[in-house]
Amino acid sequence: MSANPNTSPSLHPDPCWLAGVRYPSGTEIWCAYRGGEPAWTPDRKLAATYSSQPAAAMAARLLTDGDAVPFWTPYETL
Repeated sequence: MSANPNTSPSLHPDPCWLAGVRYPSGTEIWCAYRGGEPAWTPDRKLAATYSSQPAAAMAARLLTDGDAVPFWTPYETL
């Protein structure tokens, strides 16, 4: 992840985005940011937020493997 504030995950900028991948089984894995490193989580509440839609789209695409489909969505209060 970049140190650029326009692309780095942060706590809850306004507006902000979540990114993830969805498998054909319906399982969703969310992009996360742990200990300064990119990561992923099955828990939406632990997902990283991104300050722009393009940044979230890039994170989702980087996480995609096999038959997973990338997606990104605006952050909403959980």
